Amino acid sequence: MMYTMNFSISQPFQKTLRLAAQLAQFGNIDWQYGTLPEHYEGDFLQNAELLFIDPFHGVPEMQKMLPACPNLKWVHSLAAGVDKIAPDLLKFDHTKDIPLTNAKGAYSSSLAEWAVHGMLYFNKMTDKLRDHKEKKIWDRFNMPEVKGKTVGFAG
Repeated sequence: MMYTMNFSISQPFQKTLRLAAQLAQFGNIDWQYGTLPEHYEGDFLQNAELLFIDPFHGVPEMQKMLPACPNLKWVHSLAAGVDKIAPDLLKFDHTKDIPLTNAKGAYSSSLAEWAVHGMLYFNKMTDKLRDHKEKKIWDRFNMPEVKGKTVGFAG
């Protein structure tokens, strides 16, 4: 089975991908990575069955990669969202019905922590505290508690 990883990547991240390529020793897996079809060797893309996409950086490149991968059986997004990827898959007959998976849940803890940070930041009037510290104002004021508040999440 042939796999391709499509990333628009920075130089330091390439080292990580080279380590991932070592997975080939565990089976009949051929890993290559690049940002455009011309970055791949020989008929690799014609035989590729899996395409990994970084939707934050690789979507324009993916639009060029899909026509070069007629045997794709699976596309995987390295992010939770697939809204930037799905429309392009529908443009080509050979990719309309293949599975598209994502990294759902991969960032759940981080996003939950960010939400808590946001609640505390605004509830504890962080901007006012910084401003007072800078101006050396040490007056007292009421600071509300998060306890007992209702939080709504949309999206």
